[in-house]
Amino acid sequence: MHPGIGIGIVTLACSLLAACGGGSSPPPAEPEPASRCVVDPQLAASRRAKPPEVNCDGGAWQQLTDACNDRDDPDACYQIAICIKVQAMIMDLSAEDRARSQSSVLAGLDTACTAGIAEACELHVGMRMMNDEPLPADGCDYVRRGCNLGYEDGCFSCRFNCE
Repeated sequence: MHPGIGIGIVTLACSLLAACGGGSSPPPAEPEPASRCVVDPQLAASRRAKPPEVNCDGGAWQQLTDACNDRDDPDACYQIAICIKVQAMIMDLSAEDRARSQSSVLAGLDTACTAGIAEACELHVGMRMMNDEPLPADGCDYVRRGCNLGYEDGCFSCRFNCE
């Protein structure tokens, strides 16, 4: 075999391979990641219904507080958070009382969000941004969870703020 022929065939084969998209072509681009601000059917199946509004007066207040604090009842935690939020909005609270109130609200909303009450996830972030504060560092985690659970307002917030 002539030495020049072997090289010519290899060169020709390499040229054809490159011309057909093999060998020297860049690897295909990675597909765009799917939006994380979408309803997750599997997670949405575990979504809990938003608890009904309750009367926050008298004994109901204490029962909700006990159920949330002692038994980590997500419905009671959501309901008491709403009661505290309303109370804080209509009363002129001192800065110390407002901070304590917000701390209780956030703890209850965190319990409710973790348990699958999607509205609680969105409200958790909303409570932290009541005075035009910027989105908290973990805010996208909360609104994304609400969205993944099937809460459309959470999906809107997620797409608007987190993508």
